[in-house]
Amino acid sequence: MVSPTSYLGLLYSEDVYRQRFTASHESAHAILDEEKDFVVSLLSKKKDLVEVRANTFASHYLMPPEFIRNIPDARMWNPEKAIDWANRLKVSTEALAYALKNADLISTSIEEEIKSVRVPSNMKTDPELPESLSVGSRKRREQLLKRGLSVFYVSLCFDAYERGIVSSGRLAEMLLVNERELSGMADIYGRTLQYVD
Repeated sequence: MVSPTSYLGLLYSEDVYRQRFTASHESAHAILDEEKDFVVSLLSKKKDLVEVRANTFASHYLMPPEFIRNIPDARMWNPEKAIDWANRLKVSTEALAYALKNADLISTSIEEEIKSVRVPSNMKTDPELPESLSVGSRKRREQLLKRGLSVFYVSLCFDAYERGIVSSGRLAEMLLVNERELSGMADIYGRTLQYVD
């Protein structure tokens, strides 16, 4: 089985849409390659069938072929339409181009044209950093994301603490902070501490 730590390969420095594709790709390895202890993806192995399968899984998960065939005028594409739909689907234009080409909706020249444009970064939103957060909370969450602490992971940690599975000391260790910083972490994520360890 692929180790959950493989998800740590989702570097925060990567584009948020790239992170989504990578997470889907790694999920494919976890589901389809369970007999292996780990799967190492190298750039030189891009044509490896295990990698092709994982990319196909990710593509179909994020851009189901039936869905993209039902996009209005699915055979008519230009850079503006590609940027719009890549942003709606929260994928890169490159991933969208491959999906459209694999669904036989575009020619090779249109595929290359779509791959040559990018969704502007100011159009992209990170679900981990909603606009509803205060500037301070947003900045702190962003710092925590850079350390690998997603909202999902932090929630799992606080859930374990609230159920008495882990102590406050262990919670602090899991969140990469000291115990004095725990109340600040709880505030950022809307959680409370009981301190009944």
